[in-house]
Amino acid sequence: MERFCESEQTPFAWEPEYAAVMGDGTTALSTGSVPRPDGTVFADYTSVWRNNAQDEWKITLDKGQQYCPTESLPNE
Repeated sequence: MERFCESEQTPFAWEPEYAAVMGDGTTALSTGSVPRPDGTVFADYTSVWRNNAQDEWKITLDKGQQYCPTESLPNE
């Protein structure tokens, strides 16, 4: 298997800007931006989590998408 990153420093990192647990306590959502080491944002992500019988949170969906700053959208 080919390595994704050859350098010691990873090319990106992320942490949630928003997280919520649904009312039944078994499903959660986290979302945020993905910056490069220099701080420029190049993607957004959304993760859906499920709490299993062992009370462990596991990712069931992990989606990234290209960052689209709102100032680049056309005016209505």
